[in-house]
Amino acid sequence: MAESGRIARAEEALHTEVEGSVVILHSGDGIYYQLDGVAVRVWELLAEPMTFESLLAALLSEFEVEPERCRSDLASLLEELEAHRLVVPGGGALTAAGGKGDGGD
Repeated sequence: MAESGRIARAEEALHTEVEGSVVILHSGDGIYYQLDGVAVRVWELLAEPMTFESLLAALLSEFEVEPERCRSDLASLLEELEAHRLVVPGGGALTAAGGKGDGGD
């Protein structure tokens, strides 16, 4: 997943909270997804488009976790969300780490 550019929730990703989890329906394919734990917080943070680094900084300030572990786990989560078309580039190009992008925040 990209570490430059902004990341946003996909317009087709309709969601609701259910007992501490977030259930997401992708309206384009009709498939439901469920997020738990820290992934719920990532989804909440993505209410507004954010950069990877901004998401990472927010998580590091809220949770006791090693920075590299947080970076790796966040990248994996965002890759999975992107693969299911639940998040999309928003406000800048999403590129692989070291790739081109606007790099802005």
